[in-house]
Amino acid sequence: MNNIGSAEKITAMAKALYREEKAKKRLDGWFLAREIVCDHAEEYVGLSREMRAAKELEAILQELPLSISDNAVFAGSQSDAFARSYALINPAFRVETFSGYCDPTAVYGDIEPNEEFTKERIDRVREFTRQGDYVRTLSEVYDQYEDYTAEVAFFIEQVTGHIIPDFRPVLANGITAVMAELDARIGTETDPVKEDNYRAMRLTLESTISLAHRYADIAAEQRKTADTTRAAQLELLEKTLRKVPEYPCDTLYEAIQAFMLLWEVMCLEQAPNPFAFSVGNADRIFEPYRAKENLSREDAAALFKHFLVFFNVGDRSWAISQNLIVGGRDVDGNDLTCESSYALMDAYLDMNLPQPILSAKLHKNTPDELYAAMGRFFFSPGVLTPSLFNDDSVFQILAARGVKEEDLADYAVAGCQEPLIMGKDNGNTTNSWLNMPKILELTLNGGRSLVTDRVIHETPMVPATELLTNIRERFYETLSWYIDKMCEAANGASRAISYLPVPFLSVFMGGVESGYDMRDTVHQGTYYNGI
Repeated sequence: MNNIGSAEKITAMAKALYREEKAKKRLDGWFLAREIVCDHAEEYVGLSREMRAAKELEAILQELPLSISDNAVFAGSQSDAFARSYALINPAFRVETFSGYCDPTAVYGDIEPNEEFTKERIDRVREFTRQGDYVRTLSEVYDQYEDYTAEVAFFIEQVTGHIIPDFRPVLANGITAVMAELDARIGTETDPVKEDNYRAMRLTLESTISLAHRYADIAAEQRKTADTTRAAQLELLEKTLRKVPEYPCDTLYEAIQAFMLLWEVMCLEQAPNPFAFSVGNADRIFEPYRAKENLSREDAAALFKHFLVFFNVGDRSWAISQNLIVGGRDVDGNDLTCESSYALMDAYLDMNLPQPILSAKLHKNTPDELYAAMGRFFFSPGVLTPSLFNDDSVFQILAARGVKEEDLADYAVAGCQEPLIMGKDNGNTTNSWLNMPKILELTLNGGRSLVTDRVIHETPMVPATELLTNIRERFYETLSWYIDKMCEAANGASRAISYLPVPFLSVFMGGVESGYDMRDTVHQGTYYNGI
């Protein structure tokens, strides 16, 4: 890292970059992305859903305004994918009014109009979104089950999440290798649907290379007026962006940069407010590149600090439920802790950022050094502590669930602590939520809500003594009825979101092998699927 500065200098820049991000009071990039889609809509009439989605992403990556902060040693940002209202950290959120995420156009009410973003401009894109098949279909689902979601007996979400993409093939071989594989499949595929899907996936990869080159051009332009130190950083950044993720990575710096660009594209594909992606086994992802150049733990930690800042969006770090895990074992019980495990934990301890969540895998052969590294978190007041997962137990549970032995070591933790297989597991884990206390209330009151006095699901009223004598059976009967309704509604939400395919993400979730989009509710796009 001699050409871009000392570990101390890189760390100081990471902390300045985080302060810069925390100062953001507006997040308008997501709106610009949707406006770009709106502007090009007529050009895509007649295309398949998958190719339309690829063309939309291509336009976003070509036209979205980009910048590189003077405090950044990498290019890329998640900020353009998120709105200020993301999830439950919306400052306007009130528990008593919550009935689920029912209106996908509500986000347009979160952007404050000004001279640039006029009300007319916002309304135009909102109406375009409202007229789409996705919103129309989803609205029909919510209308059908409104009696239950309004009282929050259950609620549903139109999500693809939580999931963990697998970017390792691109880091190791470059986008060019994946495109070559897609070309081979296109040349031999006899199913026209799969062939179209492959072409859509390929286009998104081409567009990612274009994004990297756009950032490289910015770095080159900034270098013209930079001082000597910053010019050296920008020279390396430009050189790296001309190389990755198009071609294989050789250094930790290149691997982090490639990963960040892939992540940015993945988020922009689902803007606004993509659904809780997680990093996976980060130490194993990056260790081959750190080891190849024998980069010190201190220098690696300094680069990882910039990597961690990337996951924090705006003044309240909106991009919640992102997870990163270190440590663990292989199927033979061998410990997989490495130097990058400790460098990542060093970075976490020093930065103490809200995102991403840190987790650690433990097992009977976990080295004492990892326990000591975790102890620094546990005994430091005000410091985020890692969540802990027992590989010895999780391996058994996942194997019993049907996970293949060769995939067990690749489980990682997504979102709110769900163990999923990197790049293969579409668990759909936050698609539906069941409110059992509410259902008990309805059971005790003949289906009548004590909040609104409305009858939601009428059941025979019986004397209290008889009801309490048989409460378990009556509760389970009512619960079963609501579960069936919830499943119907949740499946409807999944069908609705299939109108918004994700060809780029599908590349990293098994789509190259299956030929199908990971949101396809008819054909299984991922190897493990909860839909």
